[in-house]
Amino acid sequence: MSRSDFWVFVILIGLLVIFVRDFRYLATGMGVAVAGLAVALQEMITSFFCWFLIRGSQGYRVGDWIRIGDQYGEVVDISLMLTTLGQVTPIGPRGEAGGGWTVGLTILPNSAILKSPIVNFTRGYPFIWCSLAYTFTYESDWKRAETLILTAVEDDEITNTTHQAQKMIDNMTKDFAIRIRNTAPVVRTRAAASGIDLTLRFLAHPRRRRRRRLMDRVNRRIMEAVDQADNIDFAYNTIRVMPTSPVIDHEKRGSKP
Repeated sequence: MSRSDFWVFVILIGLLVIFVRDFRYLATGMGVAVAGLAVALQEMITSFFCWFLIRGSQGYRVGDWIRIGDQYGEVVDISLMLTTLGQVTPIGPRGEAGGGWTVGLTILPNSAILKSPIVNFTRGYPFIWCSLAYTFTYESDWKRAETLILTAVEDDEITNTTHQAQKMIDNMTKDFAIRIRNTAPVVRTRAAASGIDLTLRFLAHPRRRRRRRLMDRVNRRIMEAVDQADNIDFAYNTIRVMPTSPVIDHEKRGSKP
């Protein structure tokens, strides 16, 4: 119910009090009006009580990375009625990580937690997989490129995160059927039209600032290593013109092929 709808309702109640002289009809009209108000405010009332659920031990907090339905982002504000998410770019088609802020915020009623499942990437298992995708030419030594990429993630922060994640998974397997066996950084390969895709995946903290800073540091290391390598080149869209042999018309020349 918007603010304008609320004031319209107040005006109608005022007119009802002014023009209805019989108290019995006034009481009936007031009852109908209150019932209508309850229906109109149903979403607001539900959102208000859902605030208590959100503030509970199984809810989320400001700074958590969550997904409610198809909305994903960082919780930047929780009010009595609304939850505000910092909107982020989703996972790319090749698995490259999102996490960069886009334009605007996503505002959801608190009652959304009753209509859609909630995924909290910060609690329980406070790590998410990040991906960095690169495409190299077919002439490049892609196996050496894979080695350079894995060398770039030999980072103390990534190493500590990997050990912490593995320890948490080992503890969680005692109570849940979790089948994650390897949390170490890995490189996936795929042959594409323009070259060979190498996608690096590693675990990181879900909070945007820490994750983006780590991804930027790893990305710079990889680009510097590729720049210094002799037989590794990034691929980009090109057009190749292949020379062909001239076609000889033997009939016009009067000779046989």
